[in-house]
Amino acid sequence: VDYNKIVVYLLGLSVRHIFDSGVVLKNQTRFSSVANDSITSSPRINEVPKGVDPTTHVFTARGDTKPRDQQDQGINNQTDLLFSFNTGGIRHDLVTGVELAQYSYTNKRRLDKPGPNRSLYNPEQRFMGANTPVYDGTTYRFETQELGLYALDTLTLAPKWELNLGGRWDQVDAKATRRGFTGTLAENNTDHERKDQQFSYSIGLVHKLQPTTSLYASFGNAFNISGSFDRNQVQLAGSKETQAIVGDGFATPPEQIKAYEIGAKWRVGSALDLNAALFRTETSDGRFPAQAAGGVTIPNVEYHINGFEMLAAGNVTNKWRLYSGYTYLESEVTKAPSNPFAVGQGLGGTPKHSFNVFTTYDVTPKITLGGGLQYVAKQTSGVQPEATGRLKVAIPGYTVADIYATYKFNRQTQLRLNLFNAADKRYISQLAEGGAQGIPGKGRQLIATLRHDF
Repeated sequence: VDYNKIVVYLLGLSVRHIFDSGVVLKNQTRFSSVANDSITSSPRINEVPKGVDPTTHVFTARGDTKPRDQQDQGINNQTDLLFSFNTGGIRHDLVTGVELAQYSYTNKRRLDKPGPNRSLYNPEQRFMGANTPVYDGTTYRFETQELGLYALDTLTLAPKWELNLGGRWDQVDAKATRRGFTGTLAENNTDHERKDQQFSYSIGLVHKLQPTTSLYASFGNAFNISGSFDRNQVQLAGSKETQAIVGDGFATPPEQIKAYEIGAKWRVGSALDLNAALFRTETSDGRFPAQAAGGVTIPNVEYHINGFEMLAAGNVTNKWRLYSGYTYLESEVTKAPSNPFAVGQGLGGTPKHSFNVFTTYDVTPKITLGGGLQYVAKQTSGVQPEATGRLKVAIPGYTVADIYATYKFNRQTQLRLNLFNAADKRYISQLAEGGAQGIPGKGRQLIATLRHDF
């Protein structure tokens, strides 16, 4: 029987002090703990074997059981020092800071259990899933310790010109461990560790044509370690004793990212902000599944994403508020030494078009009504690693409508109603890499919130 028990604890503390000189010192600490005890059934459609005509193939499916008993914990502390000064007629608004963080993810393992195959279109009987999995005594854990030092300086060169300069140095220590194996599998009790250190920077130039209009251009770089939990180099759950940590993938160089952007900002009236921008991100030392081996990654992949976006946010009138945005994305793989079939393909999860609009209107001093639409175009599952077998999967675009209402009892108390997906649209919002899993969008949901300020 499927179940999902999640317990979340969040704690935050923020301190701010302003010295007589005007220097500002800020410190904030955040702690989080998430316990996830769950068993979920995962329906799987089996792939068409290579060399078999899919038009005559008898498709089969099975119900896999996916257990998890995972504890995620994180603590983050950030200290900022803000001050202003002048040098040679140039004003500096400087922010310096240090960030410390530690995160851990621990799963007491119950191995996945695949169910028997059933005909997809003519199943012999209703199948409720595989047998209930049991703990096998093994524990997989991934943890990181992070240190960041940074500075951001805004230089006012002239009344109409600003220069933004930023720099950050990061050190990330990552460690993945496996424990609890006995007998002939005792050698699986292994550790994988890595340390990454890198400096990143950003530069931006702003020209204020008028008090309400400005143009800007920016460039920056960043990096993403291959040992990060969300890059599938570490898999805490699963059905095999040796799949949790892939040493070769864990040791690959960090992904290098460069970002370029040019844009314009306008203030319409006194409270409506408009923004338009062209941007491009370039990634080198990227990673994709290797050809004919979906669980292994290949390094040295290069790809880019080009895009355009328009945003509007603020008050059209004193009673009418508008929030809207449109984004266009175009992506392409330009280099994949170990998998040339990927070159020229677009990335998964990057719909060409996406649009959202949300607006509210104060009908009376006490009643506010509103609503919105969200549109996302067709998406694909990811880069197809080979011509046959693991094919690219696509999901159609979708549009979802939301409704909003607020009633103000007084200045301190209000009741807010949010009706999400008002038409109860059924759609797939996202595909996993390789297309094996589709994540359904949320159905119709009504949330009532009573708020009181004191």
